[in-house]
Amino acid sequence: MDTGGYGHPRGDRPGPAYWASGHDLLALYLWLAAVTGARRGELCVLHWADLDLERGVIRIAHSYSVAGGAKVRKDTKTHQDRSVMTGINSSYPKNNRTWVVDANNFSGATTTFNVYAVCAKQPAGYVQLESSPIDNSAGQQTSATMGCGTGDVILGGGAISGFNITSVVMTSSYPNSSASWTAAVSNFSDGGSVFGVLAICASASALLNYAIPSTSASDPAGTQKGIIQACTAPAVVLGGGNQSSNTTNLRISIKTTQPFPTSGASWKSGENNDTSFGTTLTSYAICAT
Repeated sequence: MDTGGYGHPRGDRPGPAYWASGHDLLALYLWLAAVTGARRGELCVLHWADLDLERGVIRIAHSYSVAGGAKVRKDTKTHQDRSVMTGINSSYPKNNRTWVVDANNFSGATTTFNVYAVCAKQPAGYVQLESSPIDNSAGQQTSATMGCGTGDVILGGGAISGFNITSVVMTSSYPNSSASWTAAVSNFSDGGSVFGVLAICASASALLNYAIPSTSASDPAGTQKGIIQACTAPAVVLGGGNQSSNTTNLRISIKTTQPFPTSGASWKSGENNDTSFGTTLTSYAICAT
């Protein structure tokens, strides 16, 4: 009988449960691979410092390989730190020529982040609008919207927090319509906070092929989800945003919101879901020529 080296006939090879039987570490490895979607090298290199057992969180920031007989601890394949314990406090335009981001890191480990600005010659009617300060009470998620003027369309937007602390995070920031921008901010501190919503607008007649396509995907409990929405050629991406389906839980936050690739054909959205239930993430791309 041909067992193929498995000790079982071909066509009846043992599955993961067989191999994990009596092997706790292998069972744990298989379970982590199934529920996190992490790569083999990312799981093999985990240290105790990457685990927050109290909150049930794993920080995936490195990978493992063997090169020339040497064991190497390196960056992940995508060079990104996939932790639900980092997020964005503020992301907003400033003075017509600058984009500002305040990033939170309450993971206990050093990380890095990039800031992208989409730049072009100002179209007719270009303006940046900011709402009045919006109260955000302790333990609450609050949303607000800033609209464009009559005849104008939205090009982008963001939110600026009045308190640069890690317990205030952006949950959503997205085009609510072709003429308005909505932002939701969660405050899980023990004190009140404020934030403002910013909208970048221009005359609709100054843009061709204007559209706001979107795509949605499930974000399982305790994970980070990333999705991409592309523009249809010849349009390019002018801006974009993230919308979470959850409007109450404070443990949902924006992880990434950026042009992707950096040449500007699409918009990439990423969400942290540090809860025990699934949510839905929607990515928007604002496109035009």
